[in-house]
Amino acid sequence: MNAARPTVSILVATWNCAGLLRAFLDSLAQQSWSDWELLLLDNASTDGTAALVQRFRERLVTPQQLIWSSEPDRGIYDAWNRGLRLAQGRYLSFIGADDTFVDAHSLERIAALTATGADLITARNAYYAPDGRFLRHWGSGWTWRRMRQSMTIAHPGLLVRRELFESFGPFDARFRICGDYDWFLRMPPDLRSVHSSDS
Repeated sequence: MNAARPTVSILVATWNCAGLLRAFLDSLAQQSWSDWELLLLDNASTDGTAALVQRFRERLVTPQQLIWSSEPDRGIYDAWNRGLRLAQGRYLSFIGADDTFVDAHSLERIAALTATGADLITARNAYYAPDGRFLRHWGSGWTWRRMRQSMTIAHPGLLVRRELFESFGPFDARFRICGDYDWFLRMPPDLRSVHSSDS
């Protein structure tokens, strides 16, 4: 991790999902690229999440890569907004506690695109059934016209340049779902974006 400022801040909202979070943390620990910080934004879980997070911290070469914040919140967008205030990365990633990386180079592939200086970096995601069967790929690149019609970006494969939140504000925490789509609808049509078809 860059001592001054990491390239990517990964924001994960959690609430009593230690079993799912364990799989995510294991997949993050296996990544070949390490210029990231992880912000675990917990809604005061009571299921052993805190102990799981402590064990993960002990696995890190640089324990400062993990920021753990556990307090009651009003849902995922409130938690992500808390993370926005704490994050130091040049780019921000919003990943679900139930998501995992496809392979050990997933983060490296998408993070390499930060060199373009794009405002948004998008990637398609791979979806799997609980039994491990591949289901489909989903997620396309940014276009203002398409976004005005429907949400086409898969947020687990998204990196956002932090200045966009400084310019257009945080998520609207009144939303229970679709708050990320609401945020995208505030964006201007001339955003610089790049898309990766790799999962």
